[in-house]
Amino acid sequence: MPQICRSTTTLFDAFVPFRDEANANGEQEQEREALAGIEDGDIDRITHDPATADDVFRLALAYLNSREFPTHAQLQALLVLESHGANGEESRFLAKLLEPWCAFGNYGAILDGTNNVSLAGRIAHFELGSIPESAEDLRAVAAFLITNHVRNEVMSRPRSTRKRVILEGLSAFLAIPNGDRITREFYERMRKYNCWVFSVIQQFSRFHDSPVRSSVMGNSRLLFLLKQRDRQDLDRISEAFPLPNVTKDTDIVPKSALYHCHD
Repeated sequence: MPQICRSTTTLFDAFVPFRDEANANGEQEQEREALAGIEDGDIDRITHDPATADDVFRLALAYLNSREFPTHAQLQALLVLESHGANGEESRFLAKLLEPWCAFGNYGAILDGTNNVSLAGRIAHFELGSIPESAEDLRAVAAFLITNHVRNEVMSRPRSTRKRVILEGLSAFLAIPNGDRITREFYERMRKYNCWVFSVIQQFSRFHDSPVRSSVMGNSRLLFLLKQRDRQDLDRISEAFPLPNVTKDTDIVPKSALYHCHD
């Protein structure tokens, strides 16, 4: 069973290298035998200790495969059954809200059942532009699912592996529910997982007053600046990336765009 001796901040940071080393050395069976040798009393104590109970729950889920996880439809069916109990009214209300997201509902194809989307390849592209703005609930759920899968993929891969996340059209991405929180997390946390975050901005004036500007600009180390027709935008960009006046007065290319990223 591999021994991981390193400073970590979360259980996840400790588990990933432990898992990778066990897989690389073919020690999964020894790992299971070691876990099976833990005394029942120790398991009971750790399970009921408020300081470690959540960790036990997370570790138990970490060893399930995709087909062993409960599905959305199973949760909705359970709430329907609970609607006849003491909390029947609340369970019935929740079951009704979740019904459209079941496999037989309008949006069930992206939420219910076993996940069939893999991010194991070199490139994964997600396009949210086809979702109408009127379907705000669908946009929010789709953004959450994509971000959750991408974040887990980045964090789960070995840190020695270089990753890149591109937010094409950052202004539009920020309009998605929780888009600002997602952007801040990528820029503030993903560097330690050897992930390069790259975003594209067409009009800096729309981005300047965004609540994520300090996180994006403060964590960016590289900027590709194309032609900016607004001198005020150039002055604002200079607050984070000082530009000489000769650059501000020069037409670089005939298209306006700003690309910035952290390395």
